[in-house]
Amino acid sequence: MRKSSIGFVMAALLAAAAAIHPASAQTPAATPATPEQICANATDQYSAEEVIAGCTAAIDSKRHQGAGLASLLTLRAYAYDEEEEYEKSLADMTEAIRIEPTASRYDARCSTRAVSDLDLQLALADCNQAIKLLPGHAEYLDSRAFVYLKLGRYDEAIADYNESLKTAQGYANALFGRGIAKIRKGDAVGGQADIAAAKAAEPDVAERFEEYNMTVTAGAPVGLTSAPADCARAETHWKSVEELKTPAGYEDHLARFGSCDFASLARARLEAMKK
Repeated sequence: MRKSSIGFVMAALLAAAAAIHPASAQTPAATPATPEQICANATDQYSAEEVIAGCTAAIDSKRHQGAGLASLLTLRAYAYDEEEEYEKSLADMTEAIRIEPTASRYDARCSTRAVSDLDLQLALADCNQAIKLLPGHAEYLDSRAFVYLKLGRYDEAIADYNESLKTAQGYANALFGRGIAKIRKGDAVGGQADIAAAKAAEPDVAERFEEYNMTVTAGAPVGLTSAPADCARAETHWKSVEELKTPAGYEDHLARFGSCDFASLARARLEAMKK
């Protein structure tokens, strides 16, 4: 579950910024950094908080529309992820997808939802869409496998991890995740072998999975959400549900926000789907 599109997004954004004002194309040492340069953070010198501020300034300038605006929103979403401000990340990525839907953005939103334990069914739908747009992509398969892992659907997780590892041999995330799935299915030997291989490839992989709220010895699979949400979150969730237009999404919205503003619309959508 890596943000594989960051380099492409940064290049596109800096090109767009240079077209708006050529000073943006110069190095940060030559002139003061523009908001677009800070947002892109190509030299990795800015903190997530600084990136968020840069992206926000660039967005608020109204200089960017279309693909350029989607890139700014995407980069700010990644920075929000680093700050663990997941709902803000989801809001930005949802708007970026509305403007310019891409496989990498669906995968990023899937990963945010999975890592934060929010909306795992919608995370699965996002990963499915990413794989539909770009079949066989190792990182997208890894993201979906992680969602299956959190849902306790271990056979499906192992199947996706296997496919991911066919084209990305030694990919630590996939090896470690498959190891967890095997152990939870009772294959301790095979699982420990995968985990050892993952740690050999990336020694900090276990710590990363702990940050994702996933450990080898965890108990029951994570449910649809870790805590009930209040109506302040209903609009963000509803935008994602309306984009996917699936019965599972509408049912999930009613389960979380049955007394909030969009509940009647969710019921109407479900009734229409039944006819």
